[in-house]
Amino acid sequence: MVIGPGSGERLDAPDLASPMAILNIDHSSVYIDSMKSVSLDDGRVEWAVSLSEGVRENPVFLPQSILIRTGEQSGHVYSIDRNTGALRWQLAREVVSNISLSGGWVYFLEEDGHLIRLDAGSGEEEVLGTFEGAPFMLPPSSGMPAGGYYVSAADELGMVFVLLGDSEELVALSHSG
Repeated sequence: MVIGPGSGERLDAPDLASPMAILNIDHSSVYIDSMKSVSLDDGRVEWAVSLSEGVRENPVFLPQSILIRTGEQSGHVYSIDRNTGALRWQLAREVVSNISLSGGWVYFLEEDGHLIRLDAGSGEEEVLGTFEGAPFMLPPSSGMPAGGYYVSAADELGMVFVLLGDSEELVALSHSG
């Protein structure tokens, strides 16, 4: 159900037959389902993006774009224009971790063991290091959440933290900005 701001009245919602979750609300739109922007004013779909894989976890919302990590065990990273839904850039790499944002940089772990840092605006990337034991891919029967690899970055500290789900190790790496 979509409720109009101010009036509190129910608006006719667009056809949303598939299961959905509200991912983020900004001043005028609600982002739902795979990737749709719905106006809070009148309930109309402002834009919709079809991806070949489902969204794995909550996207990262930036002022001008939305970063999306798709797939279950491995997937890809997309940057979608927040106002139009247009694809800004995409990576064909097999990403096995979440995506973490810090200081305008996006961090993630690839299936081949590379820890990647890329510019959130341009998509330009840099390999920060490589872990041994690739390919990184946990079977669904492992009991770990999808992927099982997690990355967290703190650029103000010059640190990136990586949880390796297969060995249950937490690795802290320092890097220069």
